[in-house]
Amino acid sequence: QSYISKLVEAGYRVAVAEQITEPDAKGIVERAVVRVITPGTLLAGEIDDSHGLSRHLCTLKREKNTLVLVVADVATGSIVATQSPEGSDPLTFLGSELQRYCPSECILPASEYADPALLQLLSQFSGLSTRVYSDWDISLPKAESMLKKLWGMQTLASLGLDQLPLVTQSVAALVQYINQTVFSSAEALQPVQLYNSSDFLQSDVHTVRNLELFAPLRGTQSSETLFGVLNKTKTSAGSRCLRNWLSRPLANKNQIEDRLEVISWLFEHPDTCIALSGALSEVFDLERLLTKIEYKLGVLADIWSSKVTLDTYVMIAKILADPKLQKKFPQQLTAILLACQDKKVSQILKYIEKTIDVSVDTTGLYAHKNFFIKNGVSNKLDEVR
Repeated sequence: QSYISKLVEAGYRVAVAEQITEPDAKGIVERAVVRVITPGTLLAGEIDDSHGLSRHLCTLKREKNTLVLVVADVATGSIVATQSPEGSDPLTFLGSELQRYCPSECILPASEYADPALLQLLSQFSGLSTRVYSDWDISLPKAESMLKKLWGMQTLASLGLDQLPLVTQSVAALVQYINQTVFSSAEALQPVQLYNSSDFLQSDVHTVRNLELFAPLRGTQSSETLFGVLNKTKTSAGSRCLRNWLSRPLANKNQIEDRLEVISWLFEHPDTCIALSGALSEVFDLERLLTKIEYKLGVLADIWSSKVTLDTYVMIAKILADPKLQKKFPQQLTAILLACQDKKVSQILKYIEKTIDVSVDTTGLYAHKNFFIKNGVSNKLDEVR
């Protein structure tokens, strides 16, 4: 794993081959590439990232004076898209958006890769690996069919893509690239979310750098940035959320007031805030774990870690359900409470407890994963034992 980390950090793609046939005395066993690890398609556990920050994969395409940008966090399954406002300079817009996401990898169609001005702009972002993707160009009918099948939809109108052909093709190109590197259907990807850059305060590349939001002007210590000073979060998801908020400050008054309402409520209930903080310190990165499992790359330790996290969600529900706290209860916290109280959570917990032997030590990743499965779950497995 350490070698993979070093190679990926250097911008290389790593092909992982595994044995796919049983060994016998007749010859060499057959092997095949089962995964291609690239800087922008890393999943949980494939690289050391104690802070849980996102490694984004992006693509872009220009048509006349419009630029479309699509960004995906493969590890969590999120994917967003936007396009440059009418009358704006496409490259200036791109620089501002890339500064928000700091992607690790950018795949380009051949037509864009041949543009020196674009490549010059992309080269200004340290840690960004840029490469041409030869299969980028996808016809609109094929792109629409691919996305409808992926997200089980009859039409893309509910996503806002019905009148945005260039966005549709760009999203499809990114999805296809993910399929080809993960060697699995991209079902773990959530439906694309469109956003308008005007919904957030605009800041150019130089402003973000001079404010030292995420990178210091001198040195490499992330603790010497605004994000480093403010980041007291207890979870990886919390770190990602805070970074997202700092990189994309809200411009909508109602959304700002909704966020401040939750913060005020927590300040007014310090005991509850401490209890929630303690509970959250025990959770694993559920977003990334579930995505890894959906890609069929998870192990039983990942499932058990998900179970521990869901147990914490049940605890959080009990904390928030206290009748004394219901006065002026923020709407956003109500949504969290309802999600934690969902019956599916208890059903999943019961199934995992029934399947995995919790009597063994599950603090690490085990080579002999079968020993986690309880007796009676699989007749075939019981015979092997």
